[in-house]
Amino acid sequence: MFLLVILFIVLSLLYFIYGLLGRGTDHWMRKRQGFFVVKEMIQIGDLEEISKRNEFAGFGRDLVKRCLQNGLTVFAGCRRAISVKELEDSYSSISQGRLYAFQMDVTDDESVRKSREIVDTVLREKNLVFHALINNAGVRGNIFYDDFLTVDDYKNVWEVNTCGVIRVTQTFRDLIKKSRGRIVICSSATTLFPAAGNGPYSCSKFAIQAYCNIIR
Repeated sequence: MFLLVILFIVLSLLYFIYGLLGRGTDHWMRKRQGFFVVKEMIQIGDLEEISKRNEFAGFGRDLVKRCLQNGLTVFAGCRRAISVKELEDSYSSISQGRLYAFQMDVTDDESVRKSREIVDTVLREKNLVFHALINNAGVRGNIFYDDFLTVDDYKNVWEVNTCGVIRVTQTFRDLIKKSRGRIVICSSATTLFPAAGNGPYSCSKFAIQAYCNIIR
């Protein structure tokens, strides 16, 4: 048993190193590079706007704050109205950039379409260019062994983590193509080390990695 544990650790490390070298798990590195690209763009300050999509907790809030502090215009799509207000209250004092927060449900076609109209209006009135789209919306879903899960448990997670990302990307990608900008999609390390009790979430992230390869 001890030898099996050691073997598992060694294989995991080799797999990790293999990914870092750009072979095998190259998408994981591309995901990391996506974050690096965002950081470089913010530091350079050569972008007029950046788009952020998620419920704005943790990484999402920090990224919005960083963008605003570096003078960028941020479009923030929030699922709940209270999140819109919290975001505006938290960052209204940052004068370097401009925040446009609004409700957007990534699982609803009409909601995403209306969000696109909001963005188009601002871009036109302010003469801005849409340089980046960041898909960070995600839910964990039910965590349990597959024996006790249903198809709906998987569907509920996929609708946000996979279909939601695809829906938003397809709605805004013409703006990205026009500006030759960047689409950043947040995946997860669970695609490297999927756990038996984390099926819906892991599967949704595997699927979105495949989508990244398709649109690349």
